[in-house]
Amino acid sequence: MVKVWRKIGEAKTFAAGYKKSMINQYFEDPDSGEIVGRDLFFSPVVACMMLPITEDGRVIAVKQFRFGVNQAVLELPAGGIDHGETPSEAGNRELREESGYMAKEIVQLTSGVIFPDPAACSWGYYPLLGQGCFYEGCPSPDRHEKIEIFLIPLEEWIEKIYSGESRSNLAIATTLLASHTLKNREPIRFSF
Repeated sequence: MVKVWRKIGEAKTFAAGYKKSMINQYFEDPDSGEIVGRDLFFSPVVACMMLPITEDGRVIAVKQFRFGVNQAVLELPAGGIDHGETPSEAGNRELREESGYMAKEIVQLTSGVIFPDPAACSWGYYPLLGQGCFYEGCPSPDRHEKIEIFLIPLEEWIEKIYSGESRSNLAIATTLLASHTLKNREPIRFSF
């Protein structure tokens, strides 16, 4: 059985930025007692990402510049969950801000958060499926978000993932998780 490694002392922050920090944390190996240090990205943010599908079956995708890879990335609407919001509320808010669309129905695709990179990052996100999306009005992205909006037939969106045109691991995972609900026309039921 895999044992949890005990944290030793307080984490030391050696770089802090927008909603995240680079920290060094020490852990004790539960078997040998050896103390091991790890550099990690820490963020208190919990986020959500939505696969939004319009009433006529098109995916609402967004392309925006991503600093980590220094390029524009084709992905799905996403963002942080504000205090007091549910993942579904945050997902619809982010969809509206980034694309101008709203979802009539939102399905939370997992019972908890998914960790995009648990080896090095603390944050997680909720994958969502938005159905019956309709245009509500002009997008209102954050000041530094420069977003291009695409309406892509679902099959073509999946082809863009396989061809490498969309390389966002979060968008790929969200699409994969949504495929069960879309195929079976009913979501997997979780007790929250």
